[in-house]
Amino acid sequence: MSDNSLLYSCSVILLIIILFTFTVSKNVGYINLIIYLLYSSILYYGFFYKGENGTSLAWWFYLLLLTALHLISLIVYLLIHYFKK
Repeated sequence: MSDNSLLYSCSVILLIIILFTFTVSKNVGYINLIIYLLYSSILYYGFFYKGENGTSLAWWFYLLLLTALHLISLIVYLLIHYFKK
């Protein structure tokens, strides 16, 4: 698995979980979708178009870090919501 496919698979998993949060709460789903689209569009743009002389590694790292943190926070939110019932 290459580095880029790791990044893409994390992004796809996060989008699937964001879509799953719409079943819990539409407001939480929309807020998470807007947040994801904002930071991922900025960081993907930097990754693809401003990645010169090794700076694409920094863009890649921050995109993977933010995606992983967002993914973990959504999983914790969903677990808390379902165990609270």
